[in-house]
Amino acid sequence: MLSQHKLQKFLEETTVPDSLAAELAAMSDNDFTLLAEDTQSLLNTGDVHESEVITAVAVLKEQYRRSQALQEQVTRLQAELREKQNVEKQLLQEHHQQLRTKEKMERMIAEGETTGKLVPRRNDPCPCGSGKKYKQCCGK
Repeated sequence: MLSQHKLQKFLEETTVPDSLAAELAAMSDNDFTLLAEDTQSLLNTGDVHESEVITAVAVLKEQYRRSQALQEQVTRLQAELREKQNVEKQLLQEHHQQLRTKEKMERMIAEGETTGKLVPRRNDPCPCGSGKKYKQCCGK
């Protein structure tokens, strides 16, 4: 069995007529699979002509090209999925932070109504939304 490197080198060195390569590239996956099976059975019989070898090489090249294109597409989709997951995670964290700030502000307002003060305590998060403590931000 050929290694991937040897197969790739063989495919790169072998020339295929442009018309045959274009014809294979335009075929549907189902038609292409049938042609690949037919070519393989011809090669297995041992009675092989030069045109059949060229067809076999063209089929191998097209199979390799399609598998590379699929692998690139899978890699791109995985990267897009990771990016979307990161964005969703960041949005969720921001949402939770906003909820915590809102709850703190509601608590401070409720306490202010009973105590008469509307100023946050020193160690509470700053109401400006900076994420710092009140004493290190607007409370200076």
